[in-house]
Amino acid sequence: MKSLSVFLLTLAASAWCQDAPPTPPAPGRLAAIASQLRTEGLDPQECYRVRNLTIARDELRVYLSEGFLIFAKPINGRRLSAVFSTGEDGDAEVLLMPPLRSERLSLANFNNGVPNLTQHFRNTLLLFTDETGAEIHAHIEKSGAKPNPENGALLASQWSDTLLNIYSSFSVRLAADLLDSQPAQGFF
Repeated sequence: MKSLSVFLLTLAASAWCQDAPPTPPAPGRLAAIASQLRTEGLDPQECYRVRNLTIARDELRVYLSEGFLIFAKPINGRRLSAVFSTGEDGDAEVLLMPPLRSERLSLANFNNGVPNLTQHFRNTLLLFTDETGAEIHAHIEKSGAKPNPENGALLASQWSDTLLNIYSSFSVRLAADLLDSQPAQGFF
């Protein structure tokens, strides 16, 4: 009977440990992430000329036809953002096709009666804690693009302050996602 009690107690303790909330991160780790979010800008060594890069999320499509893409410096080992610029001769486009009738009507009210959004642009900052960074890197590797640190230095000087400002607006969400062990649950 004593061994059955010990077994049941061990089983109950095991089940309790599995359902226990995650332990909070060490204060030093959170402070390090917060510090990096305030100081780590774009990485000039991680700038590439990209062509025909498509990012698809549900009803959203971002087409980076031609231009330069520079990644941010890693924070806690992960890259959280990138800046794309078409330069003088490139192109990029965003296409949004809302799935619900109410969303299409709402968009049409602000888009001259058109229920979809299609817009060409020259510059964009992409912020992500999901697998978007890995997807973009895979496209770059597949295309054989080489780093372009010269354009990287120019883009970093133009966009790093903007990036750090955006990071400050999303710092709580970014830190939480960086501490999460499942980056697929992040955002784009």
